[in-house]
This record gives sequence, structure tokens and C-alpha cells, in this order.
Amino acid sequence: MFIEDDDHDSERQDAIQAILNSAMGSAVQSLATVVGSQVEVTTPKTHWVNKNNLRETLSGLKLPARSIVMRQSFRGQLRGEIIILLEHGAKHYHLGEAMGYEDDMSTLNIQELTLELANVLSGTCIKGLSEELNITLHFGAPSLLSEQASVDEILSGKNLRWTDALFMDVGYTVSSIEMKTHLILCMVEEDSHELYRIIDLQLEQ
Repeated sequence: MFIEDDDHDSERQDAIQAILNSAMGSAVQSLATVVGSQVEVTTPKTHWVNKNNLRETLSGLKLPARSIVMRQSFRGQLRGEIIILLEHGAKHYHLGEAMGYEDDMSTLNIQELTLELANVLSGTCIKGLSEELNITLHFGAPSLLSEQASVDEILSGKNLRWTDALFMDVGYTVSSIEMKTHLILCMVEEDSHELYRIIDLQLEQ
């Protein structure tokens, strides 16, 4: 089995949850500073996914049907990627104004704005993850996958080379500008086991 149901694994799960709460929660502060407004956040959750039940897992996350979809990869002692969804309907003019854009929100400006937003969220999350685990992680520039797609379509369109993976997701809402965004951190089984190894070392201390 991908996950063993024992007391030690329960400790691991608690440790993962605490790390997620801190790493993904730190992104709240960064986002609030950038947009100058209060940010609501859901409780981060972990999902162990087999590619054969991927669609079922994604449907259970209650993600928006259509979003601007971005990704940012990370590597180092752990490897993976973060997928960022920006739900359509946000007041991009106000978001751009909050983030220092003075020009009208052209298509190009909106793309730049959303990529900058993705970099704030995923970059802070990756930095928080590396600090909590006391490891070194590097991340590349965010990229735009689609301006109107579902995660199901994005992932199903890939030639998935993994069987099992760890998904960690959290949602952020900025009511003042009607912005909803969702962040999903993905690690394949091999790297999830490395995460376990690092956590085990911490539990032994």
C-alpha cells in the first residue's frame, strides 16, 4: 500500500499537516500584504492519489469548473510542482491596482498579473516548506497553462508517468476584490517517500 495504516504513519500525517498549515498559511500573509486586504484561507488537506482515481479525487476538491491555470515547479531535496487556479470573476482592475499596475488591464497585463500572483503564492509556500523541513528547495518561474480550463483537463491532457502521488491543496479568498484562488502542491510517490524520510528524521529528534 502507498500509505501504511499504523501509529507511526499517524504521527507522520500529523507532522505533514502541521508543516502544511505553516507553509501554506505563510502565503496568506504574503498575499494579504500584496493586495492590501484580508485573506480567508481553508484548512490545507492532503490527498493520496492513484492515477486511476484522479478524476474522482479532483471532483471531491470542489474546484472551479473554469480557471486561469498556472504552475510552478520546485526541485532540490524534494521535487514537485504547484498548480495555481485563479477563478474567473476577479476584479482584475482592483487586483492590478493593489499590485501596482497603473495601466488598464489589457490581456497582456492580466497575464503578467496572474503570473506575479502565482509567484507570490507558490514561492512563499515553497519557501515555507523548505524552512519547516530545514531543506533547500529551488523553484523556477511560474508558467501559464491555460486561460480557461479545469484541472481535470490539464492533468488528463498530460502523459502521466506516475501511479501514485501526494496532493496537498488549500483555497484562498479575497472578498474585497471577489478573488478566489486555489493552490495544489503535487509530489509523485518517489518524492513523497523522501518527504516521509525527512519527517521521520525530525520525529526522531
